[in-house]
Parts: sequence; structure tokens; C-alpha cells
Amino acid sequence: MSKFDIKDPQTSFGAFKPVGNLVAVFNDADSAAKARTDLHTGGYQEDEVTLMRSVEFTKLLDEMREDQNAIALLGSELRKTDQFREHAEQGASFLIIYAPSEEETKRAMRVVSRYNYHFALKYGHLLIERFDPEHPANN
Repeated sequence: MSKFDIKDPQTSFGAFKPVGNLVAVFNDADSAAKARTDLHTGGYQEDEVTLMRSVEFTKLLDEMREDQNAIALLGSELRKTDQFREHAEQGASFLIIYAPSEEETKRAMRVVSRYNYHFALKYGHLLIERFDPEHPANN
């Protein structure tokens, strides 16, 4: 597991798959920026939190699509990428947070959940865990 690097994003057969990272989708750029500030205040390093606006994220996804292998079409990573694209087209902003452990994931989600987020995905090697603000477990 490694920290997200926009210059060399993690993929699986060309599909976006940043293992060890939490990708939070925010309804507005202000909420994402405030969450990033809180994460930094709480001890996250600059290279552990990446804020991407809708245009930046769409560009990243487009660049990855050029390298996708046919096998990626069978995996859930591509469906998740399509969901990200839909939200990006509606103006969403994204925070990619390095959270390799369950404890770090919980820590990051405590901050993310304070703001206007739509959903978040935690990428593991074999599993993609979804967090929704409306889910009963989160209330």
C-alpha cells in the first residue's frame, strides 16, 4: 500500500484502484477543502491528502481509460470509476486520503463525515468498502 501519487496513480488493469487509500466524494469544493484542512490539523502530512476538483479528477480518469485492459471491464473498479465520473460531471470534489489501516480509515471518516460528502470508498487489495452518510450504521 502506498500514498496516492497523482503522477503515478495506482491502477488495476488500467482502472483506478488506489489500494490503502480512502476516496471521499464531496458535493462541493468548500466542504472538501475544509475537510482537508482538518485532516492536516489532525496530523496528516501534505502527501497523505490529495484534493482534486472535478476537472482534475475527470482528466485523471480519462488518462487512465486510455490504458485500460479488457479485464478491467469485468471488475468493480471500472464501475466505481464510472460513479466517480458521474459525480465529477456534476461538480463534485474529491479527497484521496492515505488510510492503510482500519484505524486510519475510521480516523479519516470521522473528519470526512463532518462535511457535505456524498460517499467514500476505501480501496483494499480484494475489497472496496463503501461509506454513505445516510447509512444507518453511520448515524
